[in-house]
Amino acid sequence: MHPISRRDFLKVSGSGLLSLGLSPLLRNPDVFDDSARVRVTTKSVSVYREPTDQSTIAHQLFRDEVVNIYEEVDASEPSYNPIWYGVWGGYVHRARLQKVKTLYNKPLALIPEGTRQLSEITVPYTQAMRYTKT
Repeated sequence: MHPISRRDFLKVSGSGLLSLGLSPLLRNPDVFDDSARVRVTTKSVSVYREPTDQSTIAHQLFRDEVVNIYEEVDASEPSYNPIWYGVWGGYVHRARLQKVKTLYNKPLALIPEGTRQLSEITVPYTQAMRYTKT
C-alpha cells in the first residue's frame, strides 16, 4: 500500500463534498412509494399468526388504522377471496381493508396581488378519538 498524496486526498474529498452538496437537488419527494399501505374500513379486524382463520389471533386493528403491508400471500382459504396481507405481527385478510396512497401538496410560493386563485385546502390525516362514559 502506497501513501496517498495530498493532491489525491484533495480530489477525493472535494468530489465527496460536491456530491453531498448536490444530493438535496437530486431527491424528489413525489417519488415516495407507499403503495403497500392499507386502511381498516370496519370496526376491527383480527391479525392472525398464520394466513388462515383457524390460526391464533395475535392482536386487533381498529377502524381507520393505516398499516404497512410486507407481503401478499395467496392462501387456500377462503376460496372466494384467498388473499392475505402480511403485516407487523401476523396476517390480515384483505376483505375489510382499503389500499391508500399518500399525496403531498405542492405549495405555491406566491399568489400575485389582485388576482383570484382557485385552491384546495387539505388537512393531514389525524387519528379520531371518541370519548364515552366508560
